[in-house]
Amino acid sequence: MKSKLFKLVVAGAVPLMLAVTSYSSIAADNLYGEPAQPSASSRTVTISKDTQYVNVTGGEIITFVTPAKTFKWNFNTYATPNAVIDLNKIAPADALDHEVKVYIVADPSYAG
Repeated sequence: MKSKLFKLVVAGAVPLMLAVTSYSSIAADNLYGEPAQPSASSRTVTISKDTQYVNVTGGEIITFVTPAKTFKWNFNTYATPNAVIDLNKIAPADALDHEVKVYIVADPSYAG
């Protein structure tokens, strides 16, 4: 009886753990938006070796131009208002060679 119960618990727990792990990685990535379509952009921000931070507003689609790569990010986020993230977390690999902070202010269309 214990063996059957153990197998049942394990059989139910493994898919649940996999689902939670998958959800947590998706949720973490989506806290600050998602890559944008090539045709979309609200504005362009050039990142130089001297750039230390960038200010964005929730809902903006930004084209980031770095010496190595160009990429677009849609800050369609429900992140904590006035969030601060490292641009390296959302940039493609090797796009930046230094830390750049992104300060995200709340999307004004969600203001109450």
